[in-house]
Amino acid sequence: MSPLRFPSAVALLLALASPSLRADHIQSFQKPENVLGQVQFNAGGIGNPPTAANLYFPSAVAVDPTTGKVFISDTQNNRILRYSSAAALTTGAAAEAVLGQPDFTSNGHATTPKELYAPAGLAFDPTGRLWVADTKNHRVLRFDNASAKPQFAATADGVLGEPNFSTAVATAPPTAASMNQPQGVAADAAGTLWVADAANNRLLRFDNAAAKAAGANADGVLGAPTFTVNIGTVTAQYSVARPFSLVMDAAGTLWVADTFNDRVLRFDNANAKANGALADGILGQPAYDASVPTSPPTAKTMNFPAGVTLDSAGALWVADSGNNRVLRFDNVTAKADDSAADAVLGQKSFTENFPATTRAGMDRPESVAISPSGDLFVVEVSNHRATRFTPTADPATPPPTPTASAPTIALAGKKSLRTSQAAITLKGTAASANGIARVEYRIGRHGFKSATGATAWHFTAKLKPGKNTITIQAISSANLTSAPIVVRVTRN
Repeated sequence: MSPLRFPSAVALLLALASPSLRADHIQSFQKPENVLGQVQFNAGGIGNPPTAANLYFPSAVAVDPTTGKVFISDTQNNRILRYSSAAALTTGAAAEAVLGQPDFTSNGHATTPKELYAPAGLAFDPTGRLWVADTKNHRVLRFDNASAKPQFAATADGVLGEPNFSTAVATAPPTAASMNQPQGVAADAAGTLWVADAANNRLLRFDNAAAKAAGANADGVLGAPTFTVNIGTVTAQYSVARPFSLVMDAAGTLWVADTFNDRVLRFDNANAKANGALADGILGQPAYDASVPTSPPTAKTMNFPAGVTLDSAGALWVADSGNNRVLRFDNVTAKADDSAADAVLGQKSFTENFPATTRAGMDRPESVAISPSGDLFVVEVSNHRATRFTPTADPATPPPTPTASAPTIALAGKKSLRTSQAAITLKGTAASANGIARVEYRIGRHGFKSATGATAWHFTAKLKPGKNTITIQAISSANLTSAPIVVRVTRN
């Protein structure tokens, strides 16, 4: 296949940005300008029943490069909301139109050319064509000229992953034409579409995708040696495990959020890769056979990275969901493997992991996108919102990291246990010069819950058969987070 002769959709979108307003001018610890899906930054309620102004477990955001209109996949409401423009947005603004539903107050799901079922990833090509990962319908839909679609019940113009608009079957084993819970999409100016086919643990390439018939075969695959193999959640240089998002730069380099492997992979000249080719670079892990989310986090580590995008200066932005933050890697194509990030949003330092429903905090960011004016949009699943960060023309020195010391936490007992019981009670102590606001814990990748007590705490956690990982941390009254304790419990 010949190399790309045109810049990617992402590059063209970013080229429209003013040279004095670049996303990489957004500084570490900067606060967003406004919020969508909530009436204020400290609100985090679910958008059910739906309205034109709320969101319910949203999972992706994209900006139309031809119009500047903002699109958000409101996943649990089975719809996509369209907003008039990034510049016109205000906190709590209502959407101007909806795709996938007949009105702003419905949220049913179905398998038709007008309806959606848990839509996730969104991507535009330079012509304003929108691609949608319609996850639970196991397909990708195409909406031509998406910004001009009618306000309600717009009809999709094409479908891949299924032979028609009325079927929703996840074929096992997979084929070159099938999909299983696709999560992410990326399109370039040459007409190539990449799909993060998550449950099949692979990446699919469709050449000249808009001209393909319904249910057409993919032209290439990465993450698996052939189209008919699902190798599972393997950690290797050739594999991906539940990939959630991808983006391509102007040189044809594909960046992939390899979500369940806690890393981002780089595939150079991806459109010309042979099936099952090896990745060319890695961020978030020290080696291709490593897949451990470090706790506490660092500037190099990732935990369940779910979203990736690029800005006009060549920086890669990563929604590091499990660490409740967004990372920026400047001049990313020149970065060595396992490089440190250059900036962080949502946390007060690179070593904190504190989910928050505040203006400065985040709770499970899952998608990032850049507008033509250089604004950064971040979708947060657990806060049911999207925030907008605006760059400055003359970046100021980043604010200093807070000097208040982090709290400490101690466990009364062993950190490695084996039991036959269905639940376990853990207890311990916490201390801080600023006082302890709370102690919280989570099991595996689930959300944090509050323990009983503060300086002396305890909780009872339910266990699944096999291995259980319990993370415990203390939060001080100054909103600083302790280094977490990780307890590993095996239930016989």
